[in-house]
Amino acid sequence: MAGHPDRRKLSRLLLEVPMQIAVPDRSEILFGQTSNVSAQGIFFRTTGRLNLDQEVECILVLPENLTLATQPTLVGCKGKVVRVSESQPGDAVGIAIEVNSYDFSGRFTLPTTATNDPAPETKE
Repeated sequence: MAGHPDRRKLSRLLLEVPMQIAVPDRSEILFGQTSNVSAQGIFFRTTGRLNLDQEVECILVLPENLTLATQPTLVGCKGKVVRVSESQPGDAVGIAIEVNSYDFSGRFTLPTTATNDPAPETKE
């Protein structure tokens, strides 16, 4: 990709699942949709705004048909924004985060309201 050095060291898994993004010390919750995930990072799209080097906490919502569980599985992670791919006004923005920890304990609750639009539709 021109202008962005490839920082990936591990294989990516193409995975499109809904996610919620929180910025510590801010009350807003953003919605997004993952595009790919690795052990060290996540690329997702959101209509919310995040800045480079901003710390974020995310919850990925893995559907039952993916995990074979009886309900969605919630996976938490913490990381830092390392790339923001701007798009046309009104379109979803691509965000890359470097993940410093994942939490597979499932001890999360999803907020019932958010401050941006639901996860953006992906274009096929």
